[in-house]
Amino acid sequence: MAKETEATLTLRIKEIGLSALEAVKSGLTAIGAAAAAAFAIVTGVVLKSIDSYKEHEEAVNRLNQSLIQQGIYSTELAGSYQKMAQAIQSKTTLGDEEVIQAQTIMQGYLGQKRISEELMMATVDLAKAKGMDLASAAALVGRTIGTETNALARQGIVIDAHSTKSERLAQVTTALTGKFGGQAIAAADGLGVLTQLKDRIGEVFEAIGGRLAPTVVLVAKEFKAFFESLAGNQSLMNQVSVWAATLAETTAKIAHALRVVAMVFTTENEMIAGETVKLQEDLKARILAIE
Repeated sequence: MAKETEATLTLRIKEIGLSALEAVKSGLTAIGAAAAAAFAIVTGVVLKSIDSYKEHEEAVNRLNQSLIQQGIYSTELAGSYQKMAQAIQSKTTLGDEEVIQAQTIMQGYLGQKRISEELMMATVDLAKAKGMDLASAAALVGRTIGTETNALARQGIVIDAHSTKSERLAQVTTALTGKFGGQAIAAADGLGVLTQLKDRIGEVFEAIGGRLAPTVVLVAKEFKAFFESLAGNQSLMNQVSVWAATLAETTAKIAHALRVVAMVFTTENEMIAGETVKLQEDLKARILAIE
């Protein structure tokens, strides 16, 4: 009985040893891949975040400029428009940048008349019902309210030609809501939630980009100022040209040296790899030889 117990214990020791050896081998192989993957992920997140924030910032800047051109800009009004865009995004499949773009287009037709959330939502419903992009729908609505042309006539919307801009705004809102109301929210049901999920992820990237943006802008400005001063200094440019030529020659020599070193390291790595395999096999044999 004691011999059987000892044999079982010996077998268990072998199993643990071989398992540990394999884990070490796998771990060494994975370290390089994990480091490269981690760097790629971090770099990808940073770049994606900056791009997302840049897209949002550009949309907001265009809206602000439109409000300035109409003489109605204020931080409160601009902020309320952005909140409106976020509210519409939360219940439809549209991103807030799309809504902000539509607000920018529509404001150009409405002049100093403020865009109500009811009007914007009715425009979103029109776009979804007719399968058109929101910017095009906003242009139709804006023209109908801000000019004497009923650009929505083909959509079955009737407007009193003699009404004021405020009256046309109310008429268009009521008519569109009555004819197409609920279309955008309905489109968000079912698989539409996947689009909303994509938008929520986009908001996370925008938030990250917003945190990184000040640093990126500061660095970009410093580089811009440096290169502008460099371009304006002819004597310095001549000196830089000499430095560049010298650097190019030096770089070529370094590259050649690195190729030689790489060849040596490749050979050495192969030798080291061979020795490592031999060591692993020897250790494996010693484990199996345990009695």
